[in-house]
This record gives sequence, C-alpha cells and structure tokens, in this order.
Amino acid sequence: MTRPDGALVMRHVLLQQLHDYRACVREAARDNPFLDLNEGERIIEVMIGILARWHELTVDQQEAVRSTVAYVVTTDDEEHDLRSPIGFVDDAERVDELLAALGQTRPER
Repeated sequence: MTRPDGALVMRHVLLQQLHDYRACVREAARDNPFLDLNEGERIIEVMIGILARWHELTVDQQEAVRSTVAYVVTTDDEEHDLRSPIGFVDDAERVDELLAALGQTRPER
C-alpha cells in the first residue's frame, strides 16, 4: 500500500475546511438576516472549483490556494464574516486576487 501524496492530503484538508465553513455560514445565516449567504456560498463554490484542479497547479499556486482558503475560513478577519452585512467583501477580494494570479476571473453571479 502506498502512502497518499502530501499534496492530495492537503487538498482533502482544504476541502474539509471549506465544507465546515459552509456549515458555519449557513447556521449563522439562520440567525442573521443581514448576512449575505449567497456571496458566502459563491466564494466557497469558487474555492471548491479551484481545488478540483489542484493537480494542475504548481507548488507555488497550491500554496496561494492554501493561503486563500485559510483567509476565507477565518471568520474574524478584516470584516467579520458572520456578523456584518459586508463580511464577505474582503474574502471576495482575496479570492479575486487568487483567481487573477491563476489567470482566471470569478464567474458572474
């Protein structure tokens, strides 16, 4: 039996973090009508889409993805994600920066 590739393990960990974060966002949306659930979901979906192409990314690109996931799943960042109606704006900016670095743009709403 071979051991899993470290990069694939990292991809799995990042996906799990995003799924856990999605659960937190959905739970918070039940109690906070001002939370922009659609934007939170959109950010998560974009990141999951990037992770679907993990094997195509260079090591440096994978590190940029890891860093962006870490930022996105941190709720108390520049603007608290779950308490502010604009809580996902800074996260969306980080995702857009990552997409630009990967030569992509965020899908339209």
